Amino acid sequence: GQYIAFVDCDDVVSPDYLAHLLNNMKTDIDLSCVKYTNFENDITFFKTQPTVHSISGAQAVEGLLLGKLLAGPVCKLYKKSLLDNLRFEKYSVAEDLYLNYHYLKQCNTVSLSDEKLYGYRRNSSSLTRASFKLSRMEGIKALRNIARNENYSSTSIVRLFMEAYFIIESLDQ
Repeated sequence: GQYIAFVDCDDVVSPDYLAHLLNNMKTDIDLSCVKYTNFENDITFFKTQPTVHSISGAQAVEGLLLGKLLAGPVCKLYKKSLLDNLRFEKYSVAEDLYLNYHYLKQCNTVSLSDEKLYGYRRNSSSLTRASFKLSRMEGIKALRNIARNENYSSTSIVRLFMEAYFIIESLDQ
């Protein structure tokens, strides 16, 4: 196929999830994104009148680094041709951020929809929610490499410090 979508095994998607993502994947769009909603047990998706707009790949990279664009691979429809030479790096955390960063660097245009079509199951035992573990420092390594690639732009430094702050906050848990 031409496209790839990721869904975590414990999450759920709306019946319209793929159709909506594909509908927003026009010829000049390199990535189609929707929003997610958190749930613990049951979830209901509500039909809304979504707002869809496009941004440049450079704006998407900035949004990713500033935490405005979801770092994970879910809620997205990727062009397979742009993923062909990319792989998830061997970081225990932030491997998805690193992949998306390199994917977005190839994008001309990204479609963003505010429709919540992905259900993210909150899991208190996940690595990103757990109290501090040394493996969490892998996120700093991934972001350091991104900052180097961005010639230590102010946006990449802000994201690096956001990750460090997140790790420090987990020390209190």
